[in-house]
Amino acid sequence: MKKRKILVSVISITGAALMGCSGSGSSSPLSEAAKTEGTGEASKTVLIGTGASPKPYIYTDDNDNLIGYEPEVIKAINELLPQYKFKFEKTDFPSIFLGIDSGQYQMGVNNITKKPEREEKYLFADEYDIYNYTVAIVRKGYQGISTLEDLSGKKTYLSGTGGFSQIFVETFNEKHPNAPILTEYSSAEQIKIFQDLAEGVIDFTFMEQVMFDGYVEEYPELAEQLEVVTFTQEETNQIQDPYGWFIYPKTEAGEELKEAVDDALKQLKDEGTLDEIARQWLGYDVSGK
Repeated sequence: MKKRKILVSVISITGAALMGCSGSGSSSPLSEAAKTEGTGEASKTVLIGTGASPKPYIYTDDNDNLIGYEPEVIKAINELLPQYKFKFEKTDFPSIFLGIDSGQYQMGVNNITKKPEREEKYLFADEYDIYNYTVAIVRKGYQGISTLEDLSGKKTYLSGTGGFSQIFVETFNEKHPNAPILTEYSSAEQIKIFQDLAEGVIDFTFMEQVMFDGYVEEYPELAEQLEVVTFTQEETNQIQDPYGWFIYPKTEAGEELKEAVDDALKQLKDEGTLDEIARQWLGYDVSGK
């Protein structure tokens, strides 16, 4: 897999296109004023922190332009909220939260999931923007897993980073002390994990469906070696919180921005625009159905 260099750049979303530009420095972006085209009214610039990965949620193309599902959602929101001018700044994922803490960012966008420690510090949107379908990936023809209960006695890798897979497996094993999921900690890259799956070294790994589809698109041979086990919606929700959210600082301005974006998101859902964007970039709707 090619490792991407993380570049810091600012990408403005206005009208129908994403335009790249560099960060301006130390002034607070929320205090900057720009004229909304055709209205003569001042608009507030909202700087959004993002890790710019993974594909297809949010990523850069060959020209370093930010593309994907979430940039398209923000573009659609901006069309409904001319009082704001949304810009992205790429950074590493932990710095999204540090940037909100320091006032550098007024918003965080990166398929962010809820955790108690995050909810203590940040405002989460009332309207989710993503529903993630989590599946199990197994070797081709493997019949040992069809429900979550079937995971007892099966082997998987854990990264040890506290991700959703680790949390689910640890919780599962607490409930099934006599028939736990067998685990081995590994820092292997995803392609190596797929190889071990195909060779029967491990029995399954969890992954969001859309991310696996992306790997298959890049490595078509995976379709001949591996297959997907889908679970019921109730079981899927047990593996991880399936919703992705925008986040904001716990300030008066953060609350005002959150309410405006929530209203726009709800409108996009009600009129079907959000599902159109999701089907284009993710291959399914975001209703969770």
